[in-house]
Amino acid sequence: MDHNRITKYNTSTNQTPPSVCAPFLAIDDGNCNPRFMRSTLYTVPITSDLLSTSKIPFGVLIQPLAEPAPGEEAIPIVDMGATGPLRCQRCRAYINPFITFVDNGRSYACKFCEFVNEIPKDYYSPLEVTGRRYDHNSRLELSRATVEFITTAEYISKPPKPLSYLFAIDVSYNAISTGTVKMVTETIKKLLASFAETSSTKFGFMTFDTSVHFYNVNSSLQQPQMMVVPDVNNVFSPLEEQVVFVSYKESKHVIDALLDKIPALFSKTRASESAMGAAIQAGQIALKSTGGKVLVFQSSFPSIGPGTLKKRDDPKLIGTDKEKTLYSPQDPFYGTLGVECTKSGVSVDLFLFPVSYIDVATIAPVSKISGGQVYYYANFRPSKESDKFYVELWRTLTRVTGYDALMKVRTSKGITVVEQIGNFNAGPAGELEIGGIDADKSIAIQIKHDDKLDPKSEPCIQCAILYTTASGERRVRVHNLQLQCSDNLANIFRSVDSDAILNFLARSALYNYEKTSGATLSGLRTAFGEQCTEMLYTYRKFCASSSAPGQLILPESLKLLPVYATAMMKNIAVRSGVDILTDERSFALNFFNSMPPHISSVFIYPRMFALHNMPSDCGVPDSTGAVKLPPMERLSNESLAPNGAYLLENGNQMYLYLARGLSTDFIQAVFNYDATVDQLQTTEMILYPYENDLATRIWAIVNHINRQRNTSQRIFILKQGDPLELRFYSFLVEDKAHDGMSYVDYLCHVHKQIQTKLA
Repeated sequence: MDHNRITKYNTSTNQTPPSVCAPFLAIDDGNCNPRFMRSTLYTVPITSDLLSTSKIPFGVLIQPLAEPAPGEEAIPIVDMGATGPLRCQRCRAYINPFITFVDNGRSYACKFCEFVNEIPKDYYSPLEVTGRRYDHNSRLELSRATVEFITTAEYISKPPKPLSYLFAIDVSYNAISTGTVKMVTETIKKLLASFAETSSTKFGFMTFDTSVHFYNVNSSLQQPQMMVVPDVNNVFSPLEEQVVFVSYKESKHVIDALLDKIPALFSKTRASESAMGAAIQAGQIALKSTGGKVLVFQSSFPSIGPGTLKKRDDPKLIGTDKEKTLYSPQDPFYGTLGVECTKSGVSVDLFLFPVSYIDVATIAPVSKISGGQVYYYANFRPSKESDKFYVELWRTLTRVTGYDALMKVRTSKGITVVEQIGNFNAGPAGELEIGGIDADKSIAIQIKHDDKLDPKSEPCIQCAILYTTASGERRVRVHNLQLQCSDNLANIFRSVDSDAILNFLARSALYNYEKTSGATLSGLRTAFGEQCTEMLYTYRKFCASSSAPGQLILPESLKLLPVYATAMMKNIAVRSGVDILTDERSFALNFFNSMPPHISSVFIYPRMFALHNMPSDCGVPDSTGAVKLPPMERLSNESLAPNGAYLLENGNQMYLYLARGLSTDFIQAVFNYDATVDQLQTTEMILYPYENDLATRIWAIVNHINRQRNTSQRIFILKQGDPLELRFYSFLVEDKAHDGMSYVDYLCHVHKQIQTKLA
């Protein structure tokens, strides 16, 4: 696979979309861009029995607010006037490219429920001989699979306002002593100055330790004013909404003064306790009338007020039947608070900077249920994590974001939604209530048959999300995906999307583990491997039966499934090992819940590049600014040369591994050290674009990868023999490790299982 060549993908072709790892430009020609909706299969079995026989999961991954790639058409905005978007009178599906016009265009048959709807007189157009309206191309809702409708009053439950952010900063002793508060306030100040002066977004500020402190930063003041809420068991917002949330442009001098003042204000604190639960409650109250986002910057264990937790990190439970308790919430408080936030149109992002155990499993549900995100900086050190934090906070503040959202997925006759996985609160009638949603969140939808499909039919799925934009407009974004169907298993296997299958299987397995009493990680790994084997067995039995009996035959579309399965079973979320922190695994489990396919593919099977012998054109920007990456290396110890330097990335972290025989010329150029590998103190080293060809090319590669991930992955530099070497080797998933089979062993295991079943 060429990871550098950009391909064009016309959505009307009904072909399996390009891999998430390959750059592509999608042309919306009436079917959904795979950035927004990606199905596990693009040819659906006509019956539930045939789907069951295939063992292929039927799921759709939806990233409703994803941003089109550079060069792709912007999402069209459609204004249908005072009556609002045209919808089916029976099932309420939105008008879309797949409807059939009848009665010379005076009515249309809904693709989802087949009800015949009359066309309003002012929307009428006669039909061409083909049955298409004469104005088809000018009606974007009929010619584009994705559109955004401007709404009317019936879609508005409360007056929409521009997005408000509330920064809630832990100022307890741990946060001050580690330098976290200073780093957070300096970063916020720098980011607000760089973009907020031209933004309609409003900002508010809160700090907390054993009490909660709001700040009046109104533009009429010379200095910020603090208002203290001393009773953390009975919190409230002491200030009016218009005082708490202000425009940065208007209140710049007061906000900057506050951010400069906060570290000094609490510099002598001895308050070791942190009332995080009370702070989030107060934030929800402050935002209740408008909706918005609370960004919590937390360093300490929640130890006072509502949501107080007990430390329960017991390594003796790892590997036992009780291990799951470590990754399950010890208290429902934060989940309940997440529901309350969602009902108010509020989402919560947690930026966690622990120096020890903080119980991610218990506090993460407030983000998960409200539609927010958890950022976890293990063993936090500002000097090592500040760049990553800066970029991730920048992305949080600037990406496409909506709040007070309601999402509904509709399916055409014969198929129906049975399960939904993601960061949301489950509402009535299959609706998803989401306090806030952004461009980087995806939701997994499991689909099953509720009737037999006509072989000539084209099953359709529509996702509609009603939300308030960051600028305060109420919109409905609608995505429409059309699939084929067949009674031929070979055709079905040819149409599968391995990236979508990997993401869907992983998320489904982790979701089932979470909700199943008595489930174990060992059982999860076994079940995941068996499901992959079953798919390959079905293909061998029904689609390749004429091949040599003893031969292992893999479908072209799933040829990478065994190596992906091997990698998933060794992922930090599920693998065995006492080297994994409880919070680290809990973060990974939570991360998977809303992970889009282009992130899961590399989080499960990381990318590794050799830097010591890469082609001369790698790391050199082309005319468009794109950087060519070196060829990918297999994730095996066999790929490591004794004189090599390797960069490995998994979408969250990077590792730069230096083999003992690496040349001193490489070390001099890249690190500005005249030394051998053994002489290096890697814990003190950083990557920097020194003014030489090799250093600037490696710097360009790292930055290009981070742009692909919309983050700044922390780089761990390590040499052969370092203690951190074991963590690097844990990512070499094709090797045998952590009680897991090597890729070759797993392939042999799959082959043996298939042969046994065929016998």
